[in-house]
Amino acid sequence: MDVYDWDFEKYLRQRREEILGLRDLTVKLKLSHTPSLVDELADALRRTLERIDQLPRTDPFWEGRNHLPTVYKLHDHYQAMVTRGDIDVDLALAELAGAGFGGRVLARNVIWKTEVGRRFPIEWFLEASWIQYSNCGPEQSMMAIARELGRDIELRPLLERLAQSDDQLVQSWAQYELAS
Repeated sequence: MDVYDWDFEKYLRQRREEILGLRDLTVKLKLSHTPSLVDELADALRRTLERIDQLPRTDPFWEGRNHLPTVYKLHDHYQAMVTRGDIDVDLALAELAGAGFGGRVLARNVIWKTEVGRRFPIEWFLEASWIQYSNCGPEQSMMAIARELGRDIELRPLLERLAQSDDQLVQSWAQYELAS
C-alpha cells in the first residue's frame, strides 16, 4: 500500500503519453518502419518501471528514498548498469526514453554501441538523431556513431533524402549529420 496514494498506473500512462508525443517530431521524417523507436521507447519505459515497482521495498535500492518507482530512480538504475558494465536492453531503452522527453542527448546512451544496438533498425538512428537535434541542437552526431559501427553506408542515403525535405529544420539537421 502506497502511503502517498500514488496512482502508479496513471504515472505510467502519463510518461508513456509524453514519450509518444515525440511522434509529433518524428512524423516530419516520413519514415514507414515499424516499430518506430518512439514506440519501442514507450514500451521499454513501461516494462522497466514495472520491474522497479516489483522490487521489494526492503531492497537496498530503496534505502534513503521514497518507494515510488519513477524515471528518476530508473536513471539511477541505468547509471549503476553502466558502472557495472553489463547491458539491460530495456533499461537502456527506458533511459533513452527519459532523455528523449527530458531534452538530453540521446547519442550518449551506451545502447547504441552494444551488440543489440548494432542490430537496431537504421531508422532508429535517424529518429534518435532528429529528436536529439530538435531538443538540444547539434550536440552529438548519430552519423559518427553509425560510422563507428560501420553503418554509415545505411544511414547516408536516408539523410541525403531528408536533406531535400521541404522542412528547413529537417534540411539543416540532415546536412549537419551528413557533414559529421
